[in-house]
Amino acid sequence: KHSTTTRVDSPESEELLLWDATQVARVLGIGKTTLYSLESSGQLGPEPIRLGRCVRWRAWEIRRWVSLGCPLRTKWIRIVKTLQESAGGPKSSGLGQ
Repeated sequence: KHSTTTRVDSPESEELLLWDATQVARVLGIGKTTLYSLESSGQLGPEPIRLGRCVRWRAWEIRRWVSLGCPLRTKWIRIVKTLQESAGGPKSSGLGQ
């Protein structure tokens, strides 16, 4: 079985770039069912990335979202846009890492 979890491409770093639902739920202290409910209702700010049938969240984005008080998705999108504009970079710039 192949791992679908992505790691930083550096031998000295084993930090995960993307978290699956189990990892996100564990970090947030909730169950997977609650995680998916929050995601579908827009209460979970960061949107997941879909890689084929796999659903993943950016680890840095979950961390940043929690540090800013877990705002609703509509507010989170505005926050991220503002942060990107102030950083002068595109969406894929790795903002917040």
